[in-house]
Amino acid sequence: MLVAVSLILLVSLAVCFGIYRYKKQEAAEPTWETYTNNELGIGLHYPSNFEEMSLGEESKEAGAVWEIRRKDPPSLFNLRFEGGLGALKITGGTIFEALVANINRRYPERFPDYKKENYEEFVLASEKAALFDFTYTGADGKTRVKQRFVVVVKDDIGYYLSCQSPEKDFFKSEKDFDRMIESFEFL
Repeated sequence: MLVAVSLILLVSLAVCFGIYRYKKQEAAEPTWETYTNNELGIGLHYPSNFEEMSLGEESKEAGAVWEIRRKDPPSLFNLRFEGGLGALKITGGTIFEALVANINRRYPERFPDYKKENYEEFVLASEKAALFDFTYTGADGKTRVKQRFVVVVKDDIGYYLSCQSPEKDFFKSEKDFDRMIESFEFL
């Protein structure tokens, strides 16, 4: 009888502990917020544990319209655009093809120790898009940074979604980055 009561008590404690851990993990999951830029006619969703950042002059000059950062795990997401790209059609291809060629040509020069890990084309918000995964040495000269960079073109405007994190931590944010990218839409 004592063994049966002890066994029932042990099973009950295990079930309670499992429920507690599940609820604790569920509470740690961030909610998802919506970013909308009516002027550009775009929007996307992002985790609530990212904080919006003020854009510096350099970011604004590069066409950045929105930046968010998370401290743990360290992550940065940047959204920028470049308008008036119709002249790129002079090259004989599409604006999209010209931007992809430009990225392939300029990024190895722009980022120290640049190493492309992946390139793929896919459809994003009903438009052709390109995804680049690459690593480089950060501004401190030591930290390896991994960046997922997406370019998508609609009409004569290029939109750039940049997700980055220290290379050793990238896997911790990858699902969030992918969900943010997949949620990008033209309004």
